[in-house]
Amino acid sequence: MCAMSESLEVSIDKINLELDSLKNLREIKTSNLNKQKILIKFAKLINRINYITVELTLIEDLIKTLKLSNCESLERLNRKFEHANETAPQIIQNIQDFLKNKNFSLSIFILSQ
Repeated sequence: MCAMSESLEVSIDKINLELDSLKNLREIKTSNLNKQKILIKFAKLINRINYITVELTLIEDLIKTLKLSNCESLERLNRKFEHANETAPQIIQNIQDFLKNKNFSLSIFILSQ
């Protein structure tokens, strides 16, 4: 069980790294792309966030199973999971705010956890 906990921690680290790199949207905001290309980039980003949300749901189920074990890394795993769980909606909110400021329209479907 503790080996699974360590594997999950590595997976969450990768997710957090990706989410943190996407968080400020600097690459898209500072680019000189036209409206259509910006919307396409945001749509792809939202699809990726939705996929990550599904991954986090699966990881959450595994963490619940691991709570029965006495693994040392479980507390650290929970903190990292919570960070990922909070960051994904922040990115979506940043996208919505940016689009609203630019008066762009994009239908956003977000998977709930």
